Parts: sequence; C-alpha cells; structure tokens
Amino acid sequence: MTAQPDLGGWLRQRRENKSWSRNEMARRLIRVALVSGDTAMPSAEDVAANIYRWERGTVTPSERYRLYYCHAMGIPPERFGDPSWDPAQDVPRVIITISLPEGTDAQFKLTSIETPAGPGTGT
Repeated sequence: MTAQPDLGGWLRQRRENKSWSRNEMARRLIRVALVSGDTAMPSAEDVAANIYRWERGTVTPSERYRLYYCHAMGIPPERFGDPSWDPAQDVPRVIITISLPEGTDAQFKLTSIETPAGPGTGT
C-alpha cells in the first residue's frame, strides 16, 4: 500500500512532539496491541523498522496500526493523518480499558460530573 504524500511527515511530527524515539513508539504500539488482546505483534525492532518506513512515506500503516497509533497518542481515529488537527484545540478525551476474566458478567455506568468553579476562579 503506497503512503499518502504527507502522512509520513505527520506521523514523524506527532512522535517527535512527544519526544519519543522510534523504539519508544514501537514499545507503545506493542503495549496497546497487547492490551487490546493482539498477541501476534512482531518484535519491537520489527515495529521500529515499520515506523521508519511509514515515516519516510514508503508504505502506509495498516488499519490495525492506525488504531494502535490513535490509542497510543490520544488521536481521535477520524483525525488520523489530518494535518489540520491540533491536539491543543481538541476536546479532551479519556480512554478507559477494562479487562475482565472471560465469563464475567459486569455492567458499568460512566458519568461526567461538572464541578462548580472554585473561589478565585473569576466565574
């Protein structure tokens, strides 16, 4: 699969903005994969080599790796590769991953509570 012309630079810039080496990015992608239940990941060295190829624009990451990038870097999936995306302007998101033993029956309810402005906040 041939890469989008500017995707490689975008990926490199996102990684460098976090001061992560390619090896660190590889470790983070592998960690996300394992948490997601993907145990068929290549070694960190192989993933780092793929990152090098993706960032040079030789090839495009597969959908699998795109999702892992999004989780590792806090990028909304619909904004992956979007040069106009500015994380400082994006709505903060929290991603919660809960792993339960197989056969466990559980229900969760997540709510958001807005806290009132405290003293001295000017509101």
